[in-house]
Amino acid sequence: MRFPCFRSVSAFSGRLVLALACTATAQTFQNYINFAGLYDTADGWRPDFGNLSVGNPLAEPGVAAGVYQGQTRLMVGADNSVGQFYNALNGPVNTHNAAQSLASVFNSVLPSGDIVSQPQVLRDQSSFQLPGQPAELLDRFIILAEAYNPTTHDSRIALAVTRYNVVGENGQCIYSFSVNDTATNVIFADELRLGVSANALLVTANAYSTANSAFQYAKVWTIPKANVYNNPALGTCPAWQHPNSLVLNERNSDGSLPFSVVPVKSSNGSTTTYMVNSLFNSGNTLTLWILHTDNPTVITGSYVPVSVNRYSSPPNAQQSGTSGLISTWGTRLFTVVYQAGSGLWTANSTACKPPGDTLQRSCVQWYAIDPSSDRVLQQGIVESSGYYFYAPAIATNTLGDTVLVFNGSSANHHVRIYFTGRYHTAPHDASVDTGTEKWRRLLYTERGKQYGKPTQ
Repeated sequence: MRFPCFRSVSAFSGRLVLALACTATAQTFQNYINFAGLYDTADGWRPDFGNLSVGNPLAEPGVAAGVYQGQTRLMVGADNSVGQFYNALNGPVNTHNAAQSLASVFNSVLPSGDIVSQPQVLRDQSSFQLPGQPAELLDRFIILAEAYNPTTHDSRIALAVTRYNVVGENGQCIYSFSVNDTATNVIFADELRLGVSANALLVTANAYSTANSAFQYAKVWTIPKANVYNNPALGTCPAWQHPNSLVLNERNSDGSLPFSVVPVKSSNGSTTTYMVNSLFNSGNTLTLWILHTDNPTVITGSYVPVSVNRYSSPPNAQQSGTSGLISTWGTRLFTVVYQAGSGLWTANSTACKPPGDTLQRSCVQWYAIDPSSDRVLQQGIVESSGYYFYAPAIATNTLGDTVLVFNGSSANHHVRIYFTGRYHTAPHDASVDTGTEKWRRLLYTERGKQYGKPTQ
């Protein structure tokens, strides 16, 4: 059975409250451009190194890819030791707006003293086409970031969307809004995530108390595209309208509050979309949220637990050159993708003991879910003796060709980026191992180089 449906409604005060609405049943890579990674030192990751004046830099880069005027365009958003920035690459070697500070992007819509961080990027494929121009011309590239003022405790979400006029790209439409429903500044937002449906952008975040930094709840905002995507015939940006929001105070299968809820990145053109979260420490279910944005100013949907292989909080990771351990971020999800032909895919970190190992490690567990039947189609684990794998991201196509990318380290290796992939022709198997033919050979990259499966 699916849990009761939910719906956001506007009260007289302007705050949004929850109302129960219904009950429903249930290759080779070439290194073109590189930059120093997070705490990129000779002895690995060090929490006491880097430009700490920018706050708390997080690695976790995001990428959005599309086509602009016949050329491949990439947008990369990241925080690293040189500050917050995003790269927009126009073509394989021609850099455009490289290393642009997030503060400079959002300065016009943020109060003085705000620190901007944790960018999320997304490409929204557009079907609109100007006469004589390719459809890709009007793809929207979106940058989302959080802003926090340590003096006033004002917490805001900032948004920049590609703006067009009749001749093409013409800057950005830039907005920001407070995460508090009133001027009390009692909460601040962290760990923003960005998703999309046919007519709305979805933003989620964890809310923490400004008094003691304790977790309060997860929250979702829906932003109608019509409120932020400009009409190219006019060239001007739409007037900002504060988005509707919903506090996700429904309970997971273990009675806990949802934490780090991630909206789906989808391009299937539907007003039905999804969000997923894992349980905070351990469990054998994921919570699947089914959202409907037919009216993007009102949040409606249902939620249901999906049974999966058990996962548990992973140990912190060893690394070479130092006794300092790396946080593996617990069991939270980082990305969720949906393709109409292959389902909904996500992954998290979990504790495991790889074959031949004597210690508990952090491994990556992945899931393919059919959201129409609330069940797992397939799932598996990526592991290797002596190694810690953590902070995974996943991507797939309509066929189900899938790639996993994640951080990895060991007592003898610094932090590296690893990836592995699976063809859709591989048999469905609930216990896929990287050493079988079901997955391609596990690879990792270090400063643009490519290596084979890790060995001790």
